[in-house]
Amino acid sequence: ANLSALDTDNQEVDNFSFNAATGELTLEVQDDGQAAHVANLSALDTDNQEVDNFSFNAATGELTLEVQDDGQAAHVADLSALDTDNQTIDGLTFNVVTNELSISLEDDAELPVTVDISGVDTDNQEVDNFSFNAATGELTLEVQDDGQAAHVADLSALDTDNQEVDNFSFNAATGELTLEVQDDGQAAHVADLSALDTDNQEVDNFSFNAATGELTLEVQDDGQAAHVADLSALNTDDQYDDEVQLRTAIDVDDAGKIPAEVVNETTVQEVIQAIAPITSKAARIFYPPSIAIDASALANNVTINLYDEYINQFGTPTMASAGAPAAVPTYADTELYYYVTYADPAVLNIDSISATGVMQYDVVGTPPDYNSLINVVFVVR
Repeated sequence: ANLSALDTDNQEVDNFSFNAATGELTLEVQDDGQAAHVANLSALDTDNQEVDNFSFNAATGELTLEVQDDGQAAHVADLSALDTDNQTIDGLTFNVVTNELSISLEDDAELPVTVDISGVDTDNQEVDNFSFNAATGELTLEVQDDGQAAHVADLSALDTDNQEVDNFSFNAATGELTLEVQDDGQAAHVADLSALDTDNQEVDNFSFNAATGELTLEVQDDGQAAHVADLSALNTDDQYDDEVQLRTAIDVDDAGKIPAEVVNETTVQEVIQAIAPITSKAARIFYPPSIAIDASALANNVTINLYDEYINQFGTPTMASAGAPAAVPTYADTELYYYVTYADPAVLNIDSISATGVMQYDVVGTPPDYNSLINVVFVVR
């Protein structure tokens, strides 16, 4: 049946199918804003009746149905009032008591169209095929045991899939998006997108929390929560000495060895471990300045503060080189160990040295040539 008279621009039948298991006839129309219309035909228990005629007259808009041996004139439904753009189906019902199928359309100014299908009341016939071929626009109906070929209605005239977009453009100056569709009978559709011009947005917040390692970004009027990126995994302040590489490998502890025995240090840890035995010994030992001890007469329990003698000379040197500090760097008295490594036993007897460098001694003899020897050594603790 040719339904081309239904000038509905681009409406299509989304679904027109029959479920043989449930006996339900389903109709869905494109863009009608309604749920699928379902009519229960399960009460049509028929034997072998055939459809004599199921056709549509495009000129008159009439849908005609004739059923074999129903004793009735052809059933004609005038669908000409359906020639609209946005009509929807108000009602699609089937009365199982009267066997009447009723359909009503929105704004058609007519009473519901009713088709009496009581003559189809037989035993167990089923619909073998009720389908629509979108490629050809053909609606096909096949009934069980009717001894007829499939009934095919050509609906291709309703195929408005060849509409084209006449204009789809954006005006950057006005911020307007324009859409025009071929043969839709409407003015161009214009959407003002100027409010989306966010070229003047500002960054509300761009900050880094050193405690948590989180980088935060907030943009003006973006309608979103702050974007937070956890950068804590990038915190490399906890590197260990064995992870810090030297720019150039060096040797700090193999002086005097043959080349085959020399091992270069490549990390900070290796340098520390190699140089520690050297610095922990030699670098911690030093001799204090010369100290005069009066040995011209015998004496007992005489004291001299070795630390004070050291500070007096290092703190106020007689001369310094150009650009040198006024005083030599010194240690506190509690930062040093004090030793006498040798004293002339014929002249001096060392009794003790306190933790702060006070030495007690006895003069047990006078040197015959006015000279004697005592060695004092300081060691950094």
